[in-house]
Amino acid sequence: SAALPCLRGLLAHSYEWVRVHCAAALWEIGGEAEASAVLDALLEAMVRNSATANHVVACLDRMGPLAAPALPLLREQLALPRRGGRFESVESDEELQRIGRALIARLGSSASGAGKEDHSEKTEL
Repeated sequence: SAALPCLRGLLAHSYEWVRVHCAAALWEIGGEAEASAVLDALLEAMVRNSATANHVVACLDRMGPLAAPALPLLREQLALPRRGGRFESVESDEELQRIGRALIARLGSSASGAGKEDHSEKTEL
């Protein structure tokens, strides 16, 4: 936990790869309390540098339901004819598709359940 302040600071680094690896480490060490900062760093890195996609989706997968805010970007990426990822290879693209679909299915079901609760609360207001 002594590394947390340094990792948080490195989330602002100019190089996407530094941010991705620090975000993953921050998640592993800090957990739920760091979810928002981790998500911001991961999603921004994936948008700026598609080569980070494999590392980003792997971390999103480990984050479980807390990665639900990534759903729009995951859906957007799956709609592309080809994703980036490691070496922009066919194998990497297929892996991104597989993990992306699994994440969307898992996160979508948990988000839709939360959305139903949120909708009923809004209706009551």
